[in-house]
Amino acid sequence: MSESEKYQKMAERKQWRKLQKKMAGTKEERLMAIAACGIPYEEEACNLLIGQLTACDDREIKLAAIQSLGLTRSLSAVEVLSWLAEDTDDETIKSAICEAQTKIWGRKH
Repeated sequence: MSESEKYQKMAERKQWRKLQKKMAGTKEERLMAIAACGIPYEEEACNLLIGQLTACDDREIKLAAIQSLGLTRSLSAVEVLSWLAEDTDDETIKSAICEAQTKIWGRKH
């Protein structure tokens, strides 16, 4: 089983504390934990992703968190994504936010 699959299993088993600890690790660990949290309709995963998004300045981490937030389809992410879109000048981040919101709302904006 690959490292990435181990992280996916943690998420499937709802081992949020373990994933949260991984999100405090190396960049590679953080990215795998963030990807694993892209689970539809799982609020705890959404909360972990929002935490990474708001606490981190690393562009790659932000993009991964935005992408995974879109996969959660959680309406609670919409406000945070909207705030971030207004707060950034980075067109790649804005584009990723639009894609995530499209997945959440199921329609184009």
